Amino acid sequence: GDNILGVLRYLASSPLLADSSEYRHGNLVFFDVSGMFVVSYPARIGTIINYVIAAAALFYLSKKTIKYRRGGKNYARDLMVGLFINVTSWISALVTVLILAVLVSLTGNSLSWYTHFYVAVALYGAAALAKLILMHTMAKAFYFTNTSTQYLGDLFFDVSLLSWGIPMMLLTQQGLCSAYFFAMWVIFPLVTKLIAEKESVHQ
Repeated sequence: GDNILGVLRYLASSPLLADSSEYRHGNLVFFDVSGMFVVSYPARIGTIINYVIAAAALFYLSKKTIKYRRGGKNYARDLMVGLFINVTSWISALVTVLILAVLVSLTGNSLSWYTHFYVAVALYGAAALAKLILMHTMAKAFYFTNTSTQYLGDLFFDVSLLSWGIPMMLLTQQGLCSAYFFAMWVIFPLVTKLIAEKESVHQ
């Protein structure tokens, strides 16, 4: 509700409405920042931004793959395995939540979470989190048995970049403006990671 209100206030007070003929950019990417203001830019600019982000992420992953290959590790293979584990854990968590939802519906309390949001967090959120932890724990126990914690941390950070970057590129190629959502989950973690690595090198 607050998000929609912020967008409507921006549109109602925007000078663009006075003479819209000067601002014919076609499709726009727009979103509000914490309900305080709205950011908007042409979709073609968004496409360029997304491709730049994808190129930066690909360059980063390529450097990481080469770095670990020199150390004798098949990082590309581990990335694909990690991506499979990530997707499988998401699907497993979703199935678990759906099963819980069916069980709750059978008890006649299907919308209890609507009036008591903490119930949704405690029930569905906890179940999904537990399933995600279980899947990753099993992956660590059966596949990444003798792998260092630092390597796993780097690996699954990069898996997360892939997990968001792939749908970002797919949506961008389809011309969908909502690709910006996935771009945010790629660029900010990537920049933070690069800054953190730079700081650790200086220290």
